[in-house]
Amino acid sequence: MKKKILSIAMLTSILFTSCSSDDDSNNTCDSVSSNESVQIFENFISAGITFGFNPTSESCSNYKNAANAYADYSESIKNCLSGADKTELEEEIIQIRTELADLDCE
Repeated sequence: MKKKILSIAMLTSILFTSCSSDDDSNNTCDSVSSNESVQIFENFISAGITFGFNPTSESCSNYKNAANAYADYSESIKNCLSGADKTELEEEIIQIRTELADLDCE
């Protein structure tokens, strides 16, 4: 869990430093908000920590919802990145989706 949190933190920092608004035709990149990114990331990390320390059905569902929101948001902005940054984010999205598919909150 700690490794996943650290990798997500690193990817989020890459996102904040790499997202470009040079391409005027890409409105998604122009509208990326640092506040929105931070809030989605914080929700994901917080829910993951809560679930890690208190693995109940409720905390599992909260984690799944926060992880899905993070993955969906990451998916929507991945084209703002290029090269290795984009590849790392795509791999992180796949990891999250795979983990969620295997996670049973029952």
